[in-house]
Amino acid sequence: MLKKLNVYNSEGSIVKTSDEVSGNSVKVIIDNLKPATSYNAGDFKVAWVIDGKESEKVNVPGFKTIESTHPEEGTVAQPVIVNTLAMDNDSYTISDQAPSDTNKLWFKPIN
Repeated sequence: MLKKLNVYNSEGSIVKTSDEVSGNSVKVIIDNLKPATSYNAGDFKVAWVIDGKESEKVNVPGFKTIESTHPEEGTVAQPVIVNTLAMDNDSYTISDQAPSDTNKLWFKPIN
């Protein structure tokens, strides 16, 4: 199972894609953000891509970036950490129809 996480900006453009995720947690870093700036929930969204099919996008919670340690650069990076449940081939389904087994995670493809 190939699993990655896409991060989208408010315009819907991908700003970061994680490396392949093999565990239950993934950390991606959003680059080129303004220092000491508050970003609202939904300014960034994330979506799982599992075996080439993408889940619905969900809001990244609001956050405030740190002060720049290098003011000459004018930007900072912010980590986004997503923790997941244990996922193996028997714990989720990717389809247009909800699974009959309600214990499974359901990823409805959007593409």
